[in-house]
Order: sequence, then structure tokens, then C-alpha cells
Amino acid sequence: MYTVSTSLASSPGVCPSTDSVLVTVHPDIQNEINISICEDETYSFGGQNISLPGVYTNSLQTQYGCDSIVTLNLDVNTIYFDTLNVAICQNESYTLGTQNLTSSGLYTEIFQSISGCDSSVSINLTVNPLPILSCPDTLICLGDTAQLLPMGAQTYSWDPLIGNLDNNGLLICSPLSSTMIELTGIDSNSCESSINVNVNVQDLPSIELIPSDYEICLGESVQLSASGGTNYLWETPIFSNNSLENQVITPDTSTFIYLAGFDDLGCQNNDSMILVVYELPVLSITPAQSICLGESVLIEVSGANSYNWIPEGDGEDFQFAPTESFDLWVTGTDLNNCSESIQTSVIVHPNPEAGITASPMLTTSDVPHITFENTSVGGESFILSTGDGSYYDLFDSQIEHSYPYSEGDYVVELYVENEFGCSDSIDILIQIKGAEIYYVPNSFTPDGDEHNNTFQAVFTSGFDPSQYEMTIYNRWGEELIRITDSNEYWDGTYEGRKCAEGTYIYKIHYVIPDTNETKTLTGHVNLLR
Repeated sequence: MYTVSTSLASSPGVCPSTDSVLVTVHPDIQNEINISICEDETYSFGGQNISLPGVYTNSLQTQYGCDSIVTLNLDVNTIYFDTLNVAICQNESYTLGTQNLTSSGLYTEIFQSISGCDSSVSINLTVNPLPILSCPDTLICLGDTAQLLPMGAQTYSWDPLIGNLDNNGLLICSPLSSTMIELTGIDSNSCESSINVNVNVQDLPSIELIPSDYEICLGESVQLSASGGTNYLWETPIFSNNSLENQVITPDTSTFIYLAGFDDLGCQNNDSMILVVYELPVLSITPAQSICLGESVLIEVSGANSYNWIPEGDGEDFQFAPTESFDLWVTGTDLNNCSESIQTSVIVHPNPEAGITASPMLTTSDVPHITFENTSVGGESFILSTGDGSYYDLFDSQIEHSYPYSEGDYVVELYVENEFGCSDSIDILIQIKGAEIYYVPNSFTPDGDEHNNTFQAVFTSGFDPSQYEMTIYNRWGEELIRITDSNEYWDGTYEGRKCAEGTYIYKIHYVIPDTNETKTLTGHVNLLR
């Protein structure tokens, strides 16, 4: 509804008038449609059968006589007739429509596309075989490395991945126990298969190196024994046969010993030790000595902690007086219980045996002459002191020495020395007594008066009365009488008859008691009547 105001055209605003007019406006119709058809179909539009996709228009008049435009958007959907080459792996399937395909061949399926058009799809199906994998089980020793080289595929993977993997799928691993590993291989057709590979781990043998001792002294030997294996190899030190089960070693310094042992499968284990070698104590001892019999000797030893003496001795020093030459061995032991021996000698030289005789040892002052005889044994030089201030140094047999003509006692000493400087001495006593006192008359008168009727030797000193004998002879040497008692006498008779006057011979034997020397007195006696 519209209101219209008017006025004169020549005079605007003059004679105005107002009126109402109802106006109806019919719209133009512009319509757009979207249509899809299949490739083998047509669409009728504006008197045309259209089969090609595109935009089409058609002008029409409405009932009110207004122009109207219809726009057609035509989409032509493709009908598929495809053949596809498809490859799958053995044990896989391919679904084609309602078909589940597992074998090689050519297969066709009719189905509607998403646009509702019927289509045909043909499948040229190839079923590829799975790769045939190979990798042998492996036996290794604990601590060794297994190299697992797979074959039969192009790429590989291991589960679990317990080592290092190279581009060729080689797995290098060192499991601590027997392990099963899954090997997966993919070939050039992307087909995949898996196998299990066992890595068996052999425990190492329990190898033990058993020494007879861990600490020794220089020069000692050690027995080495191996156990726990089937075969052995002594790697250090070097033995003449390093595969023996038992060895003997005598090292000169501390030594590292290394033993490798193997079981039946060749698995190796080792044991080792350090054999400690202690140096021997360095001993020093008093050098060899020479002594004379009866002298003492002091022997000292050092360089150890304790000592053992053979044949005798104790401690660090020993003083004794040996009676014969001998070798002395001392074994010293240090704090490591190592021992060393050292030797010294004691040479015992014999002493000379001094000996002397004197003849006589007791004499009288009227004959103070003594003969000394050297009876020493083993001497080389001699010195004789006679006790009266005289000395003899060249006394090897006999010497006659005269003492003063007076009574006295003298101590005689003989000093003897041998080539070793050993000496001996001996003392003897020489006694010089006064001369014996006696009287022997040279005549007698057996005439019966009171004077000088008998013949008798009178001793006042210096003789032994029990060892006395006097014999009377006539001029022709005939024995007339023998008297053995110093108190008896000769009365001038022979067998009871008087002997004639004349000269007679007497012999008197007596013994000096101090010297046990026998003396004889011979003389003449005159018988007068």
C-alpha cells in the first residue's frame, strides 16, 4: 500500500492532493538445480537430453507473465571398469566385494560406486610365498660373544634385541644365560616370517689353582695343582710343559701365576695368584779361628731373628773351649721364617808336651853336676831355665849343667812352643845336698889290748844303713868276709883263725838315700899285730 501526494507541476506545492494506491509486485523466479547422472545416462532439460557434465540454463515465463531462469549443474559420474594387480603374502587374504581371496588368479566384482553407478573391478591376485628364514642355534661359553647371521630375507629384526645389529641383520650378543630370540625377516615382496633362534650359554668351569704354599723363601719349591677343568694351560710363568695338571716351581723372586682351564666344550675360566718369595737372611759370623788346646773361643753371629747351632751353641754368641778342630754351622731364621746357614771353623792345634829328666835330681855339693834331657813331644822351640839364673834356648836333646858347690834347691822350668804358637811348660826340683860324712881307717891292731882291735867304716851322714855292704879281700883277691850291717866290723880273722899281718883290700857299697845313688869305696887297710 502506497500514499501518493500531488500538486501542480507548474506551481509545486499549489493545489495539493492526496490518494492511496495498492501495488502488487510479482518476483522473477531464478532457480538452480544440481543433478548427478551415471556415465551411460542422459538428463532431459529444456527439451534437451544432456549426457555431458556442465551448467545449463533455461528461460521460462511464470503465470504472472514474469520471466524465470532455471540453472542446471549436471555432474556425470564415472562408471569404473578397472583391472588391478594385487600381491599378497602367503597366509594373507584379499577381500574383493563379497569375495575373500587367498589364491593367485583373476577375480571380478560388480558393485555400485559411492555415486550409485554400477562398476566392474577385476583383480589379478598374486600370492607370494613367505621367506624361508635360517639361522642355526648357537652354543657359547658364558662371557663369549655369539654372532647370529640370518639368511632367507632382505631385512631382519630380532626380539628381544640384546646386542648390536648391523645392516645385514647380523646380531652380535653376549647373553648371561640361555636365551630364545625371535627372528623376523621381510623379503623383497614385503612378506614376513619369523623363527626362534636359541643361544645356549654354557657355564664356565670352576677353575682353581691350588699351591702348596702362598709364601716361600728363596730357593724353596712350590707344588702347583689345577682342578675344575678337563684341560689346562699355564700361561705364566713359562713351564717346559704348560699343559700338565701339576707343576713344580722354584722362583727366585715373587711371581704372578696365571692358569687357564677348559671344560669338554672348550669353555675357559681362569685363576691366578701371586707367589711371594722372601729373600733369605744375610748372615755374618766370626771368621775361622785357630786356637791352642785348652783355650776358649768366642763366636758371634748376626743377621737373623733366631739361630740354631750345630753341633753346639745357642743364641747370638757362644764361648767355649773345644778339645778338637771342627766345623760349626749356624742356621739363622728371620721373621718371615726364612732360614740361611753360615759356616765357620775352629782349628784346635795340639799343645806340645813338655818333658824333662834330670840326672841326678838330688846330688851332693861336691858333685853338683846335673845332666838334663829334653823328652818333650811336639815342640819346635825350647827355653830351659835352670833356676840359678842360667838359660838355654837351644835345648833339643841333652845339656849338662853345673850348679854352685853349695847346698841349695833349684826350680828348673822348661818352656816348649810348637809351630802353631802353642806352648807347655814343666817344672822339676833339683836339690844339692851337703856331701856324705864317713871315716875308714887305714890300719888296725887286733892284739887284744883296748885300742884299735877291729876294722870298721864309720858313716855319720849321707848313707842308707839298710843298703850297706863291706867286703874284705886278701892280696890275692880272695874274699875273707862280707859285712851288711854298718854296725858290724872285721876282727882280723878268717873262719876263726887269725889272719897274718899284711895289707888287705876293702870294698864298701852304700846308697845315698836322697838320690838313691849307689857309691863304692875301695881302699887298703893294714893289719898289724
